[in-house]
Amino acid sequence: MPPLLASWDRDGYVELPAVLTAAEVAALNERLAERFARAARRAHLTSLPGLRELRRAAIGGFKLRDRLLAPWAERARDRPWTAALIRLERARAELVSAVLREDGADRMVMGYLTDERVRAAAGSPRVLEALTELFGERPVLFFTTSFRTGGQSETHVDSFGEDPCDASFVGASIALEDFDIANGPLFVVPGSHRLDARERERLTSLPTPPPGAVPLLTRSGDAVLWHRDLVHGSFPRLDRARSRRSLACHYAPRSALPRRARLRPLGTAWYRLDRLAAESPTLTRLLAER
Repeated sequence: MPPLLASWDRDGYVELPAVLTAAEVAALNERLAERFARAARRAHLTSLPGLRELRRAAIGGFKLRDRLLAPWAERARDRPWTAALIRLERARAELVSAVLREDGADRMVMGYLTDERVRAAAGSPRVLEALTELFGERPVLFFTTSFRTGGQSETHVDSFGEDPCDASFVGASIALEDFDIANGPLFVVPGSHRLDARERERLTSLPTPPPGAVPLLTRSGDAVLWHRDLVHGSFPRLDRARSRRSLACHYAPRSALPRRARLRPLGTAWYRLDRLAAESPTLTRLLAER
């Protein structure tokens, strides 16, 4: 068995050194700093009571709107006002990419939809090569989160919705600065992906970090890939003056996606036009074909 697959089968994670160069890390950090600064200027909006509920309601509303649009979507493609509809959908992508502040953690979700530097980092050839070996086929990027400071992540196993991507994804974290125990590194419990669900649940119920947790003291530009069933989390950021810059990505094998999913090239792989493809396929199709 190849070393990468043997390590993956035994431990449930693999470390990939230097998947980004120092110049690539600097360029991405510069771009993310600009976006975080822009979001900070509208920070008062992110603290309004009920914002999360409002956003969820808005996303749910797009599902209803999509059903209403479906009968005339094909004919609408050439109408003059279709451009306005596309601008609205792009604005929604920006909304989903807005900074969320939860428990003191600054993060930007789905940034790959609107930022080519996020896509370039997530499409690192070293990462895509490793994922292709793990999946046995080419991967598809379908989710990203960019962290600036980040709060402590409690011990958990990744669990998401009913989209086909969620059943077979691999998580990745790309360090955008050096990590040590003071700025809240990730930890994993090696081999926990092979435990049964009850035992994994027991581990996640213990205080963070649980017994057997191994800190991942990555250097800037390094990446870690982990199995979706691996028990993991992060240590607290002991030095509050320091940042915790990283890019988390989720990938799925191409065969796990529905045939209707809209994809764009990402190096030797693809990225899903957006995670919204499952929520608003009609408008996603309009966006893809303009």
